[in-house]
Amino acid sequence: MRISLAGIVGIDPAIAKVLRTQGITTVKGMYDATRTAEDRKRLAKATGYSLENITYWAIQAELLRIDGMTAEMAVELIQAGICSVEQFQAFNSQGIVGKLRGRKQESQLTREKLEELQSVKPRPAIAFETQSLSSDYFHAAETQAQSQKSAAKEQSAYSDLSAVIAELGKGIAKAQYELDTHAMELQKEILQNDSLYATGLNATWYVMPEVDFELKMDYSFVEEHTDTTEMKNNRRVKVMPMNATFQNTFRTEKTEQSTLKLRFVPVPPAERFTMRIFMPACVGMTVEEAVAALETEGITVYQLVNEKEEALNLTDVLTMTVKKQSITAGTLVLMDDVPKLTVG
Repeated sequence: MRISLAGIVGIDPAIAKVLRTQGITTVKGMYDATRTAEDRKRLAKATGYSLENITYWAIQAELLRIDGMTAEMAVELIQAGICSVEQFQAFNSQGIVGKLRGRKQESQLTREKLEELQSVKPRPAIAFETQSLSSDYFHAAETQAQSQKSAAKEQSAYSDLSAVIAELGKGIAKAQYELDTHAMELQKEILQNDSLYATGLNATWYVMPEVDFELKMDYSFVEEHTDTTEMKNNRRVKVMPMNATFQNTFRTEKTEQSTLKLRFVPVPPAERFTMRIFMPACVGMTVEEAVAALETEGITVYQLVNEKEEALNLTDVLTMTVKKQSITAGTLVLMDDVPKLTVG
């Protein structure tokens, strides 16, 4: 039976392509080419892959000689310290189950499944040399753990694309604010200094009318599942800059990258964001009068409550009197302030 190299955990299309240059195109080809320690060393040198990884793949191929065995099952057996068909058949099935206990993920290898696999006659092959396999495997396991840790670190370094764009926008706004503030301070200093003012000197005002931004990045798509009816599948794009820091941190020579081009263009703010609005004195007015006073000042969002802080409907309390207001009369009302009028 021909089983492709994709049946071995850890061999991706790129690795399979390299192995093909050594005449290895199937799982049988893998176990035929890795029966001895010298075979595995030669293959590691020829392909450039570590001896630990070659050994890890070789053990899987060895166990896959058993019909019905999957790569996932083979990996579980390796984690239980079983590195060959001979060892597998010599082990008591209950003993293997005991070795697999305590693992976080659910095992596919039940006692019944193990006994079924142990009863299968494996495909013939030259004797598999197991000297040094254990140390090679544990070294490989450590390598795998480090690789997974690095991958997790890399994944955590990704940021939501929307957050990246928002932070860029905020950064530009803050930079413009700093420029404007600095210019105002200089202009104030000039106005207060007779000598400087007499020369006709004015502060220079720097403006960023448009900002173009180009980001070389790696990206990934993440799908989140929620319980809400409106958004069962939430797809998000996460990105990471492809720069020297990325390459040094993850020790990668990855060159594939995508480009994100953005243009930030200023637009006039809404008038309500630039007007200085002050809180009118509403206490003692009827609700109808107070609402009119608020709207005259440009305050269109407010709350009406009773003494128990319960929300009231405007149409029900128009003739009632305002007893208290949450913002003191004459105080500057900012764009996110919501005045509260207590009605009685």
